[in-house]
Amino acid sequence: MNIKQTILISKIFVTMLLVWMAVIWWQKEEITLKEMQIMSIAETHSEKGLSFTHGYNFYPDYGGNYSHEAGSKTGGVKSVVDTNYTAYVSAPVLVPIATWSVMEIFGIGAHASKFLFLIFSFLLLWVFFKFASLYVPELTRYLFILFIVTPFFLFNFYYNDLNLNSMVLSFVLISYLFFLKYLKERKERDLILFALFVGLSFWSSFFILSIFPVFFLHLILEESIERKSKFNIGFKISIILLLIIASILVYYAMLPGAIDKAISRVGERMTGVQDIENYEEKGSIPLMDFASKLVIRIVSHFSPVALILSIIGLIISIRKLIIDSLKNKFQINSMSLEFILLMLFAFGAPSALLLYTGSFIHPYFIYQWIPFFTLGSYMGLIWLTEVFPKWRRVLIFLVVSLFLVFSLPRTIAKVSGKSLIDLLFNGKMPNWYKQTSWMNLNNPELKLNKVHFKPIDENEIEI
Repeated sequence: MNIKQTILISKIFVTMLLVWMAVIWWQKEEITLKEMQIMSIAETHSEKGLSFTHGYNFYPDYGGNYSHEAGSKTGGVKSVVDTNYTAYVSAPVLVPIATWSVMEIFGIGAHASKFLFLIFSFLLLWVFFKFASLYVPELTRYLFILFIVTPFFLFNFYYNDLNLNSMVLSFVLISYLFFLKYLKERKERDLILFALFVGLSFWSSFFILSIFPVFFLHLILEESIERKSKFNIGFKISIILLLIIASILVYYAMLPGAIDKAISRVGERMTGVQDIENYEEKGSIPLMDFASKLVIRIVSHFSPVALILSIIGLIISIRKLIIDSLKNKFQINSMSLEFILLMLFAFGAPSALLLYTGSFIHPYFIYQWIPFFTLGSYMGLIWLTEVFPKWRRVLIFLVVSLFLVFSLPRTIAKVSGKSLIDLLFNGKMPNWYKQTSWMNLNNPELKLNKVHFKPIDENEIEI
């Protein structure tokens, strides 16, 4: 079997895994709270005669304004139609419009909302394939493709929050690819496409602000671009990004109280502890509690194999970039995988680390690290095979096998709604599992339902 056939088989394997998870989720009869909220918004706006350009950018003042109603088209949940409405600032207008568009085509219902999330999950997969074809060496490209199937990638659509993880990641990674292409070839077409997709990204989620500095770091440190050209390119990029930011500010200025609410929302996500059990009285979330929860989430959502390999990949990348920058007067090849890995880490860091409270509460605040852990796992494994060349095949087999062993059961558990205890032990927790010391940690993510050992809250990780 030649390398092209190996790459093709790996692509088919990864695609079929995503299809499998999508089918499991699609066939589930129940819908999540987020789906209920999205569909309730659509149904309420339809009843109140609000247009999508106005009404679909508003949200009930309090998420509790939903009541179960058997006759509702939203699957048993209907919003209170006379509730007060306020601007929804957690996601810009493109997300409600996308939701509205699907509802208009397919009607209000669970499958309509799921269809939207799944479309962008498969688009995101295509973007990863495209990145691999452009930047990953052909000989080992199949390994990168296999590392795409972290649990979080396979069930990112399950977190159907209004941010639409796969939608945002797809747009921002496409804009990133066009930006790198523009730096290499300087074609205006690529600059226009970059502007289009970075605009779509920002109008999908404010989280992608962290990609803006990445563009300038690539430009400033790129060794192949002359200083005068860097200034001209930097001016163009600055104008594009400022216009995109200004467009959001102008739009929000037209919504009642939107800017003030957005500012307060950022403050809540960074330092707020209101209504957070065990922490509201303390007034803050201790750093050790935050760090332990973040590590548990990363291990659960990306697997311990991906965490270890990505740490290795990040360390060797930083080391190489420091050496190269000192040799070349702080000019480097910013198109190298080492620099791209560092930038992907920086892209995901603010939402995972700076939005302290938000990251502590919501698992999907680490979704921007999906590209980092994919590329980091690949680079960590490649480094191991270079250090131990005689064990290359054994290392590849063991590491990839362990990665899949951790990833697939975790993904099936999340998508199917069953815990690993249910899947592996038929719902009966073995004695050795009960007695492990880490089960006694005072961590809300480790709370279990005493009968079926399932998580109490959808934001908590199954064990």
